[in-house]
Amino acid sequence: NGQLCVEKLIDLKSASLKETGHVETELDQEVNILIRAQCASDEVVGPGMRLKAKHLLIEGSVGAGASLEAESIEVRGMVHQSARIIAREATIAVHKGELEADYVLIENLEGGSVQAKRLKVTTALGAQAVAESIEVELLRHRNQLTALKGITLSCCQGGENHLLISTPQSPAGRIRKARIETLEAEQETLQKSLASLLKKHRNLSDAATLAMEAIKSRPSGAPISQMHRDLMARYQQSSKAIKEAQITLKTLEEQIQTEVTHLNALDEISQEAKILNTSGSWCGENRLMWQLECEGEIFTHRADPSTGGPRGFRLCRHTQRIEPVVA
Repeated sequence: NGQLCVEKLIDLKSASLKETGHVETELDQEVNILIRAQCASDEVVGPGMRLKAKHLLIEGSVGAGASLEAESIEVRGMVHQSARIIAREATIAVHKGELEADYVLIENLEGGSVQAKRLKVTTALGAQAVAESIEVELLRHRNQLTALKGITLSCCQGGENHLLISTPQSPAGRIRKARIETLEAEQETLQKSLASLLKKHRNLSDAATLAMEAIKSRPSGAPISQMHRDLMARYQQSSKAIKEAQITLKTLEEQIQTEVTHLNALDEISQEAKILNTSGSWCGENRLMWQLECEGEIFTHRADPSTGGPRGFRLCRHTQRIEPVVA
């Protein structure tokens, strides 16, 4: 079936569709995959390969269209631009593909994209990254970096970089907004359903009142008609359905308010965030922005690093103005 027999350690010289087939195990199994290489530039994970294990160590490079998933991944060569990696922790020498992980360490981020909680990069060139916090030693040209808690540079030697502090575009912010949108959609559907139930219940209520009067006025000892029994049962079921819908609607409203509170808390974090350049020297034209959301409206604030001098910038919570960071 194209699958490799799994042991605790899988030690390979290379992995390809022709030689090994896909190598996939469950992440909760203690299985390590080691793929050796004489040179880091050797492509030892072939095109279209899928690798999945607890830990992956790849001494060479990863080919086009490959997919890697693990708790921890280390790639000592290059990751192709069409390759994709999902991990909790990732350490990569040269990354040009897609990466989603919690904690990421990259030596050279070249045109690749990263989504992470914490990202550390030695050199970034033409890259896109979204993370809670980002640290870059050498920022070169045409990078788009978005963070929630802050961006720190050791040196800026390029232009056309877009550095953004943003709640709406941060991973945590997107998750919160998605939850709110889902809950609001459920709320809207339930409100329409409740409105329909109430309309039917009003019509049923009139008939139920007449039925109750007929039941009370029947001769002593006379049985209640089946028609009246059915009518009263439908009325009770309708009342129960309305009550349940109202309870669920109240729960949804509370959940939405909780998510909004969490989203507002993220905005407060963003307002404390700084974009720092510890060298104090900005090269070329670069855009520094803060993007915050309030009551569904997005506000953008910009800093101009071309004036030189400041080690960075921050958004003052009280004045809502950009201030230089000089110390």
